[in-house]
Amino acid sequence: MVGKNLPHFSTLDNYYTQPFDTTRTQGKIIVDKKMDITNKWDFEDDLAYEVVLICAIEHFTPIEARHIVSEAYRVLRSGGMLIIDTPDVIKTVEKYRGYPDLMSRLLLCSQKNPYSFHRTLYTKESLRELLGNKWAEVKDELVVKHDYPMIGAICLK
Repeated sequence: MVGKNLPHFSTLDNYYTQPFDTTRTQGKIIVDKKMDITNKWDFEDDLAYEVVLICAIEHFTPIEARHIVSEAYRVLRSGGMLIIDTPDVIKTVEKYRGYPDLMSRLLLCSQKNPYSFHRTLYTKESLRELLGNKWAEVKDELVVKHDYPMIGAICLK
């Protein structure tokens, strides 16, 4: 969740410049609020300017993902944005067909812990289907540069 005029919140502009928690043994993380996003979110309706899901939605089942998108829509203000990116299953298979171990890791995740699994793989079409038709506008666009094939969407409420 990102709020304008709330400098203590992370933004895409400073995503990689924020100080990371170096005490973690499982890698680095920046969060604004910890919560189980598969349940009702602890935010009022029409509160947020942005909801950002970078390399996230693929870690949830289709039912959970629909709930997450629905909650994002609920908490976003009119004109707010849902920003999503996720691995591109088709381009990953095409690009890494000759490297099955790498392709498998990109598609299925590292599987090092219970959270390192991709539970749903998306194409542009299936991501659009997940988003539904309630958004004022959906643009196919990536907002973070990755070294592997990704699809992205910026959804305006």
